[in-house]
Amino acid sequence: MTLKIERLVKRFGGLVAVNGLTFEYTGDAPLGIVGPNGSGKTTSFNLITGFLKSDTGTIRLGDRDITNLAPAAIARLGLRRTFQQTMFFAGRTVRESLEIGMYAIGSGARDAAFGGEPDPIDFLLDMCGLSQQAERIADELPFGYSRLLGIAMALTGPCRVLLLDEPAAGMSDAEADTLARVVRQIGARGVGIIIVDHNTSFLFDLCPRVLVLDKGELIADGGPAAIRNDPKVGAAYLGVADA
Repeated sequence: MTLKIERLVKRFGGLVAVNGLTFEYTGDAPLGIVGPNGSGKTTSFNLITGFLKSDTGTIRLGDRDITNLAPAAIARLGLRRTFQQTMFFAGRTVRESLEIGMYAIGSGARDAAFGGEPDPIDFLLDMCGLSQQAERIADELPFGYSRLLGIAMALTGPCRVLLLDEPAAGMSDAEADTLARVVRQIGARGVGIIIVDHNTSFLFDLCPRVLVLDKGELIADGGPAAIRNDPKVGAAYLGVADA
């Protein structure tokens, strides 16, 4: 499923948070997005998923123009996301949280997403590394598992492209390794994955293509090796002029 962003702009008063963002993602492998704080990464996610309205530009998912649609409408079309803070159903177990999420989307959407799976809940628990945590209260989970639950919650309905917002933030190396395995398993199911994260080691290991944003603009687009050696990227992170 192709996601196509063209000349996307978002202003907050005199601040241009996203300035002409343009890229196309075909969903064939995870795509990473990096950049310094305030570079427009999360704002771009919010625009793509309908949580913010763009000033100009277009967003297309497959053959559908989804520019400025409501978040729920975009999610129903299969473009789903996580947030930096995982939201739980207070007092519910991990399994119950997923059951509530699946109930909310309705049987038709559930069958479309998991028609070939005899037990969609167990399937999600296994794919997201949560089988051993299924009966734990969700808001008592260790940090790394709570992030995995956020991903599982995003996958309770049909998903063609999944946007992960800072999924590895605050994780230990072992937790990030588990997260990487989960991302690969989701991708193997044919789901496109776009990841914003400050953990460049995590991203560069997962993503054969990386976008770099700075001050709301796309300044680099390429493989990890090219990104590491791009003087514009060094200047953005280190605050020095290009050589």
